[in-house]
Amino acid sequence: MPGQPAVLSQKMGRPLDIVDEMIRVLYWKGLAFPSPKTDPPTWRMARDFVQFHDATILWPEAPQAFLDQWQDIMENEWPDLAKKFSQLLPRPFTR
Repeated sequence: MPGQPAVLSQKMGRPLDIVDEMIRVLYWKGLAFPSPKTDPPTWRMARDFVQFHDATILWPEAPQAFLDQWQDIMENEWPDLAKKFSQLLPRPFTR
C-alpha cells in the first residue's frame, strides 16, 4: 500500500478476491484507510503514529493483551516521544 485492490492484486500475484478480503480485515482492525479521491478507492496505511493508535484501539475484537500493550506504550513511552517530536518538528504534529 498505497494502492487500489486490482493493482495490489497484480503486484502481489494474488487473486483479487483474496486481496479485497485482506484489505477488509486491515480496515476492520484500523490498519488500512480508503481515499475518497479515487474511484475505486486507493487504500493506504495509517499516516502517522497517532492515527495508527486511534484506529487500532477501536478494533472491536482486539485481544486484551493488544490493548494492554498500547496502554503501556502510551503511559511509558509516548510522553518522551511526543516531547522529542515537538522539539524536532517546526509545527505541532497534533492539535
